[in-house]
Amino acid sequence: MENRPIQAPGRPWGTIVSLLTALIYGASPIDIIPDLIPLLGWTDDVAVVATLVTYAGVAYLRWKRGQAAAGRAPQAPHTPKGTESHIVETTIAK
Repeated sequence: MENRPIQAPGRPWGTIVSLLTALIYGASPIDIIPDLIPLLGWTDDVAVVATLVTYAGVAYLRWKRGQAAAGRAPQAPHTPKGTESHIVETTIAK
């Protein structure tokens, strides 16, 4: 039996889950403090969404740093593995 990590090395699942949770909580009518209380009702929404977005940013940076340390640069979606981007320099004759 092969031991595999719970988190796939190619996907930052912590970031994805945090952002989805922030979106769902921000759009949800169910709150810790009801929105009927002016200003105070929105503070829990702002706090939860800001915390989750901050966590997602930190998790993404850690994932990106881990990918770079392992020698695997994160690839764009639909980019075949093993392909490298090349910068082509062109000069215009004067």
